[in-house]
Amino acid sequence: MYKLKKLCLPGLVTLILCLFTFIVLPVKVKGTSMMPTIHDGDFILMTGITSHKQIHRFDIVDVRSAALKEDIIKRVIGLPGEEISYKNDHLYIDGKLVEEPFFKLSFIQKEKRELGLTQYTRDFKIKLKHHEYFVLGDNRPLSYDSRYFGPIHIEDIRAKNGYIIYPIKHIKSND
Repeated sequence: MYKLKKLCLPGLVTLILCLFTFIVLPVKVKGTSMMPTIHDGDFILMTGITSHKQIHRFDIVDVRSAALKEDIIKRVIGLPGEEISYKNDHLYIDGKLVEEPFFKLSFIQKEKRELGLTQYTRDFKIKLKHHEYFVLGDNRPLSYDSRYFGPIHIEDIRAKNGYIIYPIKHIKSND
């Protein structure tokens, strides 16, 4: 019996390491760039990424940022080959207006008022190459994202969406 337990332990350790390396990525959020969707200190179990086919517009992703030399949490706004633009706080993809259903108008109005802003997302336009993604934080005035460090690539994306599991009052899916 002891010999069986001894042999199973390395296998169990390997299984757990694989699970938390390739399938589920535990992430502790640092900063307020994804407020009010995700808060500073939230602990999230995110789904590992193995293919560009798994990434969709508005997914929340864990990105390995070479510019910041750390992992960051952002929202995918633009997909490969698209032209992304913001004008008067409205998102346009290839010239067509696209709603951002995750936004909370009350939060945006409060942030604009407190920061003395006329726009929540400053106007810009960018054309993505066939292998590029554009990511933004939900808290646009306080987010360091693709507007500053440029588009990202699929190999920069480690995981997406998942479940906030801590603190208790924030438990929810962030799909």
